[in-house]
Amino acid sequence: MGKLGFDFSLERETGWLFGSDVIAMLSGLIGQAILFWALSGEDYGMFVIAMDTCFTVLVLLDSGLSARVTRDVGALGDLGGVLVKRVVGIQLFLGVIFGAITLFLLMNYWTIPWQIGSILIITGVATHVISMTHRGALRSIGLAKYEAGSRIIERFGMTCGYATLAFFGVHEAEEYASVAGVFFLMGGFFSMHKWSKNKATEIGTNELQWSIKDLIVPSLPFAAGFFLLTLNFRIPKLLLGYSTGFEEVGIFNVAMIGFSAALAVPNAIWQTAQPAFGKMNNQSDRGARSEIFSRSRRIARFGLIIGLPTALIAGKIGFPLLFVDSIPEEDFSIFGIFSILMLGWSAILLTSPDWGGSNGE
Repeated sequence: MGKLGFDFSLERETGWLFGSDVIAMLSGLIGQAILFWALSGEDYGMFVIAMDTCFTVLVLLDSGLSARVTRDVGALGDLGGVLVKRVVGIQLFLGVIFGAITLFLLMNYWTIPWQIGSILIITGVATHVISMTHRGALRSIGLAKYEAGSRIIERFGMTCGYATLAFFGVHEAEEYASVAGVFFLMGGFFSMHKWSKNKATEIGTNELQWSIKDLIVPSLPFAAGFFLLTLNFRIPKLLLGYSTGFEEVGIFNVAMIGFSAALAVPNAIWQTAQPAFGKMNNQSDRGARSEIFSRSRRIARFGLIIGLPTALIAGKIGFPLLFVDSIPEEDFSIFGIFSILMLGWSAILLTSPDWGGSNGE
């Protein structure tokens, strides 16, 4: 029988995810700096637009289903594998439709002149989104370390790929997009493989079945939340690209990189609080629920006290070093944009335990 993950530690699981996010954050910053150095301003902006378009459309493959899986798999035992299989079947069907829509947008609306690069990045992002189901399932049974491994494969691998291309003097955005797509594929398949190796043996699978309606309708609140979060991060750059041009998108994206990197702490908190609450859905112990909230909020408070000044200092020093000559004269400084974004980060961090609790119950 596969591992059921009864040895669930909130602090340990948070540590795995936070540690991997730190590595992914540093890798992502270096990777974006390499892209900024290797590509022209217009090509870098085009790369950003392509990535954001893929995530904006393909996040619909999730439809809140990965959150449903994260909440329920730990409590379902051997039926957890059936739930994951059913969810992935729905996502693969949707993937064909939304993948075609994304390809049309890249090649016709944005007139991005890539073929192989577009296909690889769409396939890679779709695999990444679908694999969030497997990552949530692994997290639900106390194996967040494998989700952490997937993140490192994706982000650190991409950075190594970008560095290799830059070392050999490659300056075409399509090659870098292809590398990103390949490492998204690798990270996604790693999660899928680890889930297949560690899921519980399926027993009595005919006793419980889920229709598409049974799965999607209860997941719609999760879907709305995830989609709005994606729009919050991606749409400003898409609107900027539509109204101005690819080069301005690249400048704005640099400030967003630092903000996104700082989300490692709140993401780790809510992602581990969610399965912790999900395991207690059949219990009425209010004291245990209060304890989880208390521990999560304590982590969030310390994260704010330490993280906010650290991020501002790192941004003030790091942006000029990593992204040399990235701001045209008379433009608003990247650090100024980043500082405003960090006010929102503080609110996200302090409410991350509540976000995890609402998703888990």
